[in-house]
Amino acid sequence: MGLILQMSGTTVDEIHAARIIFEPACVRIFTERCTDDDLDELRACIEQMRDVTEKDLDSDKAPELWAELTGRFQSAITDRCGNKALSVQAGVLRDIVRTHQRHTLARGARRKGTWPAFRRNLRSYEKLVDIMATGDGTAAEEHWATHLRSIAKILFGQGAGRAPIVDLFG
Repeated sequence: MGLILQMSGTTVDEIHAARIIFEPACVRIFTERCTDDDLDELRACIEQMRDVTEKDLDSDKAPELWAELTGRFQSAITDRCGNKALSVQAGVLRDIVRTHQRHTLARGARRKGTWPAFRRNLRSYEKLVDIMATGDGTAAEEHWATHLRSIAKILFGQGAGRAPIVDLFG
Protein backbone atom coordinates (compact mmCIF):
# COMPACT_ATOMS: atom_id res chain seq x y z
CA MET A 1 0.00 0.00 0.00
CA GLY A 2 2.81 2.39 0.88
CA LEU A 3 4.54 1.76 -2.45
CA ILE A 4 1.31 2.35 -4.38
CA LEU A 5 0.79 5.63 -2.51
CA GLN A 6 4.34 6.69 -3.31
CA MET A 7 4.06 5.85 -6.99
CA SER A 8 0.71 7.66 -7.24
CA GLY A 9 2.24 10.97 -6.20
CA THR A 10 0.29 11.05 -2.94
CA THR A 11 1.16 14.04 -0.74
CA VAL A 12 1.75 14.07 2.98
CA ASP A 13 -1.39 16.23 3.36
CA GLU A 14 -3.45 13.51 1.67
CA ILE A 15 -1.93 10.85 3.91
CA HIS A 16 -2.79 12.83 7.02
CA ALA A 17 -6.34 13.51 5.77
CA ALA A 18 -6.85 9.75 5.39
CA ARG A 19 -5.35 9.21 8.82
CA ILE A 20 -8.00 11.55 10.25
CA ILE A 21 -10.59 9.12 8.91
CA PHE A 22 -8.98 5.84 10.01
CA GLU A 23 -7.44 6.57 13.40
CA PRO A 24 -10.48 8.08 15.16
CA ALA A 25 -12.49 5.00 14.16
CA CYS A 26 -9.75 2.82 15.68
CA VAL A 27 -9.82 4.96 18.84
CA ARG A 28 -13.59 4.49 19.17
CA ILE A 29 -13.40 0.73 18.74
CA PHE A 30 -10.41 0.41 21.07
CA THR A 31 -12.08 2.58 23.73
CA GLU A 32 -15.07 0.27 23.78
CA ARG A 33 -12.88 -2.78 24.44
CA CYS A 34 -9.73 -1.60 26.20
CA THR A 35 -8.67 -2.94 29.57
CA ASP A 36 -7.13 -1.29 32.60
CA ASP A 37 -3.79 -2.74 31.51
CA ASP A 38 -4.16 -1.05 28.12
CA LEU A 39 -4.87 2.29 29.79
CA ASP A 40 -1.91 1.81 32.13
CA GLU A 41 0.36 1.18 29.15
CA LEU A 42 -0.86 4.36 27.44
CA ARG A 43 -0.31 6.34 30.65
CA ALA A 44 3.23 4.95 30.94
CA CYS A 45 3.96 6.08 27.40
CA ILE A 46 2.61 9.53 28.27
CA GLU A 47 4.99 9.68 31.25
CA GLN A 48 7.91 8.91 28.95
CA MET A 49 6.75 11.71 26.63
CA ARG A 50 6.57 14.03 29.63
CA ASP A 51 10.18 13.16 30.51
CA VAL A 52 11.27 14.11 27.00
CA THR A 53 9.44 17.44 27.06
CA GLU A 54 10.52 18.34 30.60
CA LYS A 55 13.99 16.82 31.02
CA ASP A 56 15.57 16.06 27.67
CA LEU A 57 14.95 19.23 25.69
CA ASP A 58 18.64 19.80 25.08
CA SER A 59 19.27 16.28 23.87
CA ASP A 60 19.94 15.90 20.15
CA LYS A 61 17.87 12.72 20.30
CA ALA A 62 14.80 14.37 21.86
CA PRO A 63 12.93 14.97 18.57
CA GLU A 64 13.49 11.42 17.41
CA LEU A 65 12.51 10.04 20.82
CA TRP A 66 9.35 12.18 20.78
CA ALA A 67 8.42 10.80 17.34
CA GLU A 68 9.08 7.25 18.52
CA LEU A 69 6.95 7.64 21.66
CA THR A 70 4.02 9.27 19.88
CA GLY A 71 4.18 6.49 17.31
CA ARG A 72 4.16 3.90 20.08
CA PHE A 73 1.14 5.56 21.71
CA GLN A 74 -0.78 5.69 18.45
CA SER A 75 0.23 2.15 17.48
CA ALA A 76 -1.02 0.78 20.78
CA ILE A 77 -4.45 2.15 19.97
CA THR A 78 -4.70 1.19 16.29
CA ASP A 79 -3.03 -2.20 16.66
CA ARG A 80 -5.44 -3.24 19.42
CA CYS A 81 -8.67 -1.91 17.99
CA GLY A 82 -9.64 -5.40 16.88
CA ASN A 83 -10.13 -4.58 13.21
CA LYS A 84 -7.12 -5.72 11.20
CA ALA A 85 -8.10 -3.89 8.02
CA LEU A 86 -8.34 -0.57 9.87
CA SER A 87 -5.24 -1.31 11.91
CA VAL A 88 -3.04 -2.10 8.92
CA GLN A 89 -4.21 0.89 6.91
CA ALA A 90 -3.85 3.23 9.88
CA GLY A 91 -0.36 1.81 10.49
CA VAL A 92 0.83 2.41 6.92
CA LEU A 93 -0.48 5.98 6.97
CA ARG A 94 0.96 6.65 10.42
CA ASP A 95 4.39 5.33 9.38
CA ILE A 96 4.48 7.69 6.42
CA VAL A 97 3.48 10.63 8.61
CA ARG A 98 6.05 9.54 11.22
CA THR A 99 8.77 9.60 8.55
CA HIS A 100 7.70 13.12 7.63
CA GLN A 101 7.62 14.07 11.31
CA ARG A 102 11.17 12.81 11.85
CA HIS A 103 12.42 14.85 8.89
CA THR A 104 10.57 17.94 10.11
CA LEU A 105 11.73 17.60 13.70
CA ALA A 106 15.31 16.95 12.68
CA ARG A 107 15.34 20.18 10.69
CA GLY A 108 13.68 22.48 13.20
CA ALA A 109 12.69 20.96 16.51
CA ARG A 110 14.21 23.79 18.49
CA ARG A 111 12.30 26.55 16.75
CA LYS A 112 10.51 28.85 19.12
CA GLY A 113 7.11 27.42 19.98
CA THR A 114 7.83 23.81 19.09
CA TRP A 115 8.19 22.37 22.59
CA PRO A 116 5.07 24.18 23.89
CA ALA A 117 3.20 22.54 21.00
CA PHE A 118 4.53 19.15 22.14
CA ARG A 119 3.30 19.91 25.65
CA ARG A 120 -0.17 20.71 24.26
CA ASN A 121 -0.10 17.39 22.42
CA LEU A 122 0.83 15.68 25.66
CA ARG A 123 -2.19 17.22 27.39
CA SER A 124 -4.34 16.03 24.49
CA TYR A 125 -3.02 12.47 24.94
CA GLU A 126 -3.82 12.65 28.64
CA LYS A 127 -7.33 13.86 27.88
CA LEU A 128 -7.82 11.03 25.39
CA VAL A 129 -6.83 8.40 27.95
CA ASP A 130 -9.15 10.02 30.52
CA ILE A 131 -12.01 9.82 28.02
CA MET A 132 -11.10 6.24 27.15
CA ALA A 133 -11.22 5.32 30.84
CA THR A 134 -14.92 6.31 30.85
CA GLY A 135 -15.61 3.92 27.95
CA ASP A 136 -17.16 6.69 25.82
CA GLY A 137 -16.00 5.63 22.35
CA THR A 138 -17.80 8.44 20.55
CA ALA A 139 -16.20 11.15 22.71
CA ALA A 140 -12.77 9.52 22.30
CA GLU A 141 -13.25 9.37 18.52
CA GLU A 142 -14.22 13.05 18.36
CA HIS A 143 -11.31 14.08 20.56
CA TRP A 144 -8.79 12.17 18.46
CA ALA A 145 -10.11 13.61 15.18
CA THR A 146 -9.79 17.11 16.64
CA HIS A 147 -6.29 16.30 17.88
CA LEU A 148 -5.16 15.07 14.46
CA ARG A 149 -6.52 18.16 12.75
CA SER A 150 -4.65 20.41 15.19
CA ILE A 151 -1.31 18.64 14.80
CA ALA A 152 -1.63 18.93 11.03
CA LYS A 153 -1.22 22.68 11.48
CA ILE A 154 2.06 22.11 13.31
CA LEU A 155 3.49 19.38 11.09
CA PHE A 156 2.34 20.67 7.74
CA GLY A 157 2.45 24.42 8.17
CA GLN A 158 3.92 26.59 5.44
CA GLY A 159 3.12 24.07 2.73
CA ALA A 160 5.26 21.27 4.19
CA GLY A 161 2.52 18.71 3.54
CA ARG A 162 2.28 19.36 -0.19
CA ALA A 163 5.41 17.36 -0.92
CA PRO A 164 4.86 13.96 -2.53
CA ILE A 165 5.63 11.16 -0.09
CA VAL A 166 8.06 9.63 -2.57
CA ASP A 167 10.40 12.52 -1.63
CA LEU A 168 10.51 11.21 1.94
CA PHE A 169 11.78 7.81 0.89
CA GLY A 170 13.83 8.74 -2.17
